[in-house]
Amino acid sequence: MRVRRLTLPTALAALTLGLATVATPAIADPGGTTIDPVTEPVAFTSASSGQLPLGYTCAVLASGDSTLPLDVALTQSSSTATATGSVSATCDGAHHTADVPLTGAGIVSGDTYLVAHLGDQTSSEIITVDVAPAPAIYLDGDVRFSDATHGVVTLDYSCRGDAGTLDVAIAGSSGRTASGLVQVRCDGLRETVDVPLTATAPGFDTAGTYAVQLQASIGQQASLVTTANLQSQGTPVPPAPVKATVELTTNASPERVIKGKKITISGTVRRAGKKVALKTTLQFRSDDAADYARVKSVTSSKKGALKTTVKASGSGSFRYVYAGSSTTEPATSAGDHIVVKPKPTPKPKPKAYKNCTELRKVYPHGVGKSGAQDKGGDVTDFTRDTKTYNKNKKSDRDKDDIACEA
Repeated sequence: MRVRRLTLPTALAALTLGLATVATPAIADPGGTTIDPVTEPVAFTSASSGQLPLGYTCAVLASGDSTLPLDVALTQSSSTATATGSVSATCDGAHHTADVPLTGAGIVSGDTYLVAHLGDQTSSEIITVDVAPAPAIYLDGDVRFSDATHGVVTLDYSCRGDAGTLDVAIAGSSGRTASGLVQVRCDGLRETVDVPLTATAPGFDTAGTYAVQLQASIGQQASLVTTANLQSQGTPVPPAPVKATVELTTNASPERVIKGKKITISGTVRRAGKKVALKTTLQFRSDDAADYARVKSVTSSKKGALKTTVKASGSGSFRYVYAGSSTTEPATSAGDHIVVKPKPTPKPKPKAYKNCTELRKVYPHGVGKSGAQDKGGDVTDFTRDTKTYNKNKKSDRDKDDIACEA
């Protein structure tokens, strides 16, 4: 930038530094005291804090003192923002450079009036102020490893000048290390970047969270040394082999049966859609039970057909179950329900009874032919037994093929 050196009005200089008059910029006075012009932008890390590198020569003082105050004031014409600072200048006749700390309020980037005072020398000029964060690196969250050797860390940073390289090194327990780098732009703004990391084998091969030492740097500008948490997913577990699926069906027949009679339980087996021979288990759950219980083992035919017989013991549901194997998923069919009826009471042996009183002791509502109907239509629950009726036909008084109906 081209620096313009100019004399500020006396009133501005007096307001800024409390001077009675403002001298023209001095190259050197008879005593050899000078203040160098500012040729680079003045860096502010916030609106209230900055630093001004300033060169000067201070002649040896006749008083014998070795220092004089070097006072600096900044004023921005576009606002009421001001900043001031002071350092102790060494007066030995040699040229020195001092970093003058500046404090103020409301400073923004742009052209700014500068007045510097050293002894009887005052320098005024228009300079450029650059308000940007100081070079620094900040950790943003945990270090994250997607597997044992590949990870990433998020960092916030600010730097100035040409683009640079942000280098990261991770040190964990048992000699486990990781590193990574990424190119960053150094425009003075605070930026966020993900730095990819690679660990040497075995790396962070156990899943979990570890405390590690993290070091990061951007050239000679900024560095960070801190303890961080490293979250690792560990070594990936190989996926389980894909197993074949099985389909089972069950059909119990007949669905209504007398207790003690034979029931046939058939079904089908399909493995990956194909008919196969598999060993299954037949299970039964009675209507008053909560769980199924094992009945027997049943192996299907090569065509996938299941079939076995059992005696009916009570109402409930049958199903086939396949336990599975290293290559095949387990399977269970839907249950098929049956109703078991109690055994009927055996019919008495046909015989002739002395009268209706005796007959009704065995047949409370009388006995008739299989197709008979009560003449009055009132009795319908008589016992239908043609042989017994024929032996007691004499007791059929109304001749409707029912003896002793009541």
